[in-house]
Formats: sequence, C-alpha cells, structure tokens
Amino acid sequence: KIELDEDISEYYLSDIYGTADGEVYIAGVNDSKIIGTVIHKDKNNLWNIMIKAGIINESELFNKLYGSLTGIWIDENRTLYTGGTFLYRFKNNSWNYEESMPRNNLHGNPILYRGYIYKIRGNTSNDYVVCGDRNTLLHFNGKTWRQLGEPYDYNSPYIWRSVSQKQNIIIAAGDKGINAAIIILKR
Repeated sequence: KIELDEDISEYYLSDIYGTADGEVYIAGVNDSKIIGTVIHKDKNNLWNIMIKAGIINESELFNKLYGSLTGIWIDENRTLYTGGTFLYRFKNNSWNYEESMPRNNLHGNPILYRGYIYKIRGNTSNDYVVCGDRNTLLHFNGKTWRQLGEPYDYNSPYIWRSVSQKQNIIIAAGDKGINAAIIILKR
C-alpha cells in the first residue's frame, strides 16, 4: 500500500522499477489532463512524490517536468530516467532532459524524431532502449541513438507500449492498429 501525504488517485500508475537495495520508483500518468508524476519509496519504506509533470511554462521547468510521464528506469549509476512527452533524467539530485537525444527539449520538435515514450529499459547507461508510438523503438549506445526495426514514421500505426532488454536481446510489445505486435531483436 502506498501512503502519501497527497492524493494520487488522478494518476494511472503505468510503470514501476526497483533497485536491489529496496528503493522503488513508479511513473504515474493521466493522459486526459496531460499530467504525470514520479513516486519514490526509499530504503526506510517512506513514500514521496519526487516530481510532477504537466503543461507548464519554461520558468517552471525542472521544478516540474513538461508533459506527461509513462515510463521509468534506473541505470547502474543510479541515474533515473522517466519518459512520456520527453525523456528526462534525474542525476546528482537534479532533473534535466536526456541531452543526448536529438530534439528532446521544449525548443525541439520531438515528433519529427520520435513519438511519445511509453517505456525505458536497458542493460547499462550506454545500452538502453525507449519505445513508444509512431514506431518509436530507439536504442542508445552511449554516444548515439538509432532507430531499431522498421524506420520511424510519423504516420506509423505501430505503438510499442512495452520493451525489455536483457544482454543482447530486445523485445517490444504493442499494437499495430487493432492487431497485437511483437518484435524480437538480437545483436
């Protein structure tokens, strides 16, 4: 049971990720209101809201995140990533855009590069994947991002809703229109 000082009933809890030492992170979203949140449980079993997201002006940025949030993942360096409208990272007690991703900020146009992000999973900080709508299935190798599978297409009917990566295998699941879709990729 999550016990917080704030009501989180307006959020759909969409993703969860934990660490070996017992910390838990949850992404929550409300698509109709275009809001999101990141909830954290520390090693002492205390829950808190780390950050909220919504339609904000640029002066509020990083006190809140812009857009909504659906996915969450933590790398081996304890950098926290959350994604939805944009891909963000929490490192050294500070929120920022994932700067390595092209056009991943309010001044860029993410829909020219990728769709909405649903999930983030990976092996390490230099080997992870994000998935989302418009056939977004992007891998980061520590330096550059690369589209996997079929090319990204703004009009693509593919929506990759979940992804998992283990060593050299990536599996994404989602839908293509009214049909289920699964892709398995091996290096």
